[in-house]
Amino acid sequence: MENPGQFRVEINRQPLDRSDLRRTDAEGRQLVAFPSGAVPAGHLFLHSAFGGSYDSRYFGPIPTDGLRGLARPILTMVR
Repeated sequence: MENPGQFRVEINRQPLDRSDLRRTDAEGRQLVAFPSGAVPAGHLFLHSAFGGSYDSRYFGPIPTDGLRGLARPILTMVR
């Protein structure tokens, strides 16, 4: 991944905003991208627009029966 910005998630061949892959996390630890491919039936691809998110870009799709619920923000602060 010489240029992390050139690798990102696509849905139906359309790039997903803010899905560029990073080489390291905020602590400088190496991040290894999950191998590319289609999300299998019965699985979900978890993605956050937060740049430092450790999500399915790195650990891959999860089975739908592993979903416990949907988190929704209840209080957000903008500085």
